[in-house]
Amino acid sequence: MKIKQILMAVVFTAVLVGCGGKDPKADGEKAGKEVCEKMKSGEFDTLAAQKFMTDAQKSFGDDPADAQIWLEAYMAASKDCMK
Repeated sequence: MKIKQILMAVVFTAVLVGCGGKDPKADGEKAGKEVCEKMKSGEFDTLAAQKFMTDAQKSFGDDPADAQIWLEAYMAASKDCMK
């Protein structure tokens, strides 16, 4: 019985790590730096903007709190890059 509980705990942990391992702050910082570099080099066009928005929404999903964290990290990284 104890082995079943341990195995279930391991499986549950693996599922949580695999499915819920998103970090909106890290994703926002990464996006801010990428956009800044593309803007500096002139590579940020309409297609890049559309891809950016799609990737951004995947980073934070439907959670408003995650969206706020992502946006704050994005703005901070963009601001630092533009200096």
